Amino acid sequence: MDQEMTVQDLMHDPLIAMLMQADGIRHEDLDQLLRGTAEAQVEHLQSQIRTARASEFYGNLEKTHSRAEIRIGG
Repeated sequence: MDQEMTVQDLMHDPLIAMLMQADGIRHEDLDQLLRGTAEAQVEHLQSQIRTARASEFYGNLEKTHSRAEIRIGG
């Protein structure tokens, strides 16, 4: 197989289904796990973006403030 399996492929693969049945894992359980993991990843990435944007904003604010002080005090 040249491509990685998608979640849909995984959920419908006969071998995976046999393994899940042998391990007592329901499709609903796997779906809930995958959704929870995806949501946690999205929250983590959103937090990183907010932090980066806040740092950029305050950095720009500091530069603007410094330039204003130079003009006023200069």
